[in-house]
Amino acid sequence: MAKFYIATYLERHADHNLVRDALVAAGHEITYDWTSHGSIKEEGEERLIEVAEAELHGVTEADFVVVLLPGGRGTHAEIGAATGLSIPTYIHSTKPELFTTTDATCAFYWPRCVKRSLNPSLEDFAAQVVTWWAEEPRYLGYEIPRELRPLMDLPSCDDCPVGYRTDPHKEDCPRAKLCDWECSVQVLVHEEDDAG
Repeated sequence: MAKFYIATYLERHADHNLVRDALVAAGHEITYDWTSHGSIKEEGEERLIEVAEAELHGVTEADFVVVLLPGGRGTHAEIGAATGLSIPTYIHSTKPELFTTTDATCAFYWPRCVKRSLNPSLEDFAAQVVTWWAEEPRYLGYEIPRELRPLMDLPSCDDCPVGYRTDPHKEDCPRAKLCDWECSVQVLVHEEDDAG
């Protein structure tokens, strides 16, 4: 099971709920459902602060973020928050020009942690998200922490197999934190095998 957040226009609450229900049926959990309260713009500053913080927390606590375009300023702020943390972000649109290298696109639709879909059916898109999430990189069955994912593209040291650094001069290796995490997973898997 993974936790997810959905970003889109408030007016698209029915589309939000359709995708939400499909992801929940697949065994995932929503971090924050802003459709439960609707617009809060007229409810005062404290309520705006409360909801803004709840939505940002929903994004940062999510294992993946789903974006339904078109979306507004808030949607794009949520995309920025998710991609800034390398959270896998799955963006849906029915406008091909948004996913081409033209003036119609946005740079935040293109980080490595983003997948784009022009699937005409939201039901099919939700199924695609479930598949994409299942294919996210894992190491020995464990989900790679989001803060370490950018290190995956770095090569491991030639004289050092991934996840097992024994030489002190390797401390300056840019991939060291990921290797240390992989090493801890290897130990955990070994302990689970011994216990099982």
